[in-house]
Amino acid sequence: MTERDLQDLEQVANIIVTIIERHRVREENATERRIAFRLFTTAPPNGGAKEENRHKSKPLKFTKKELELMPVQYKNLFFTENAVAHIRYRKDNLFELRCQINGKKIAATGKTLEAAKKKFIEKLNEIERGTQEEKTKLTFGTYAIQWLDTVKRPTVKANTLEDYQSLLKVHLLPTFGARPLSGISRADVQNFLNALIDAGKSRAAHKLRQILASIFEYAMIDELVSKSPVVKIRLPIHESVNGSALSLEEEKAFVERCLASGTLSGKAFVFMIYTGLRRSELATAQIVGEWITLISAKQRKGKREKMRKVPISPQLRKALPNLEAELPTFKDLYLNRLQRTLKEWLPSHHLHDLRHTFITRAQECGISREVVSLWAGHKADNTMTSNVYTHFSDAFQLQEIRKFDY
Repeated sequence: MTERDLQDLEQVANIIVTIIERHRVREENATERRIAFRLFTTAPPNGGAKEENRHKSKPLKFTKKELELMPVQYKNLFFTENAVAHIRYRKDNLFELRCQINGKKIAATGKTLEAAKKKFIEKLNEIERGTQEEKTKLTFGTYAIQWLDTVKRPTVKANTLEDYQSLLKVHLLPTFGARPLSGISRADVQNFLNALIDAGKSRAAHKLRQILASIFEYAMIDELVSKSPVVKIRLPIHESVNGSALSLEEEKAFVERCLASGTLSGKAFVFMIYTGLRRSELATAQIVGEWITLISAKQRKGKREKMRKVPISPQLRKALPNLEAELPTFKDLYLNRLQRTLKEWLPSHHLHDLRHTFITRAQECGISREVVSLWAGHKADNTMTSNVYTHFSDAFQLQEIRKFDY
């Protein structure tokens, strides 16, 4: 076939396409016939240089009617052309549609273009049905543990992660663990949190609400739920308690009980009340000369660790013979158990109140507020006055700590 013959054939093809459009043949049939005709006429019957073009894939647009037969998410992808199906006529005389969406390859074949498109749409619906079944089977417990491992574990410190694990284990998994993630309603969450409020656990209710909000936020991103059941949840205002220092009488009786107990927890309590350390800082505490050195706990994971030091006070030095040998083992303390032990010994106080006690006693002894803030590891604001305390000399700090004697 000559070049002139090819030109004539192409001209005939264009005439036929024009006739089809002029007579307003149904859009889907017109599209199919145009594609099929061009697939067949891209090369001469006896082969030649253009024979391979006959089997190359070409982009295909679906008609409005065909789009309506697709699951919503796929319909939107093809309508906005964020997904494109390609059609080719294979050597075995079959039409083949192919597409890749979210890393998943989807293909369908048929003896006619219409049959291939029908099978392709059926496959999209099969995939959607399978996805919905998987979503229905996925339990809250499975997803919550996955959220903890993939979202929280890499971004929070070990003690914070331990708190998350405890709240999941004690509250969320027993209540929602075996239930389908997509089957939890707003009323379920509201009733669960209301029960905690009624039991006097307002602080836990607010924490659990935050955790549930985060879990369902990620579930929405993963397209496992269409909306979060935590939206529009109402809880009474929770006024957080800042804690209170032990009185001198309480402190004296408590320290005597701690030392008499001979327990590691008791020794840790005495160490905290005379240094102001946070419970999570105990594991890194070391005695170096006249100082207690430690890694400050108020640093986000991934940020550079900051060292802090607190001078040994006269009060702590009196107790050191009973404590010093135990310092290397403070890192073995189970912090939540430490909190429970304190509640047994001091029902009206929290573990953090030991830190409040140190700060209060230091100020009562006449030590300047800025120096106490330095020892406590409080973050300075951006004023020159508050920032200057980070430059107090060791000699001045050792002089100030001598006042901590009562």
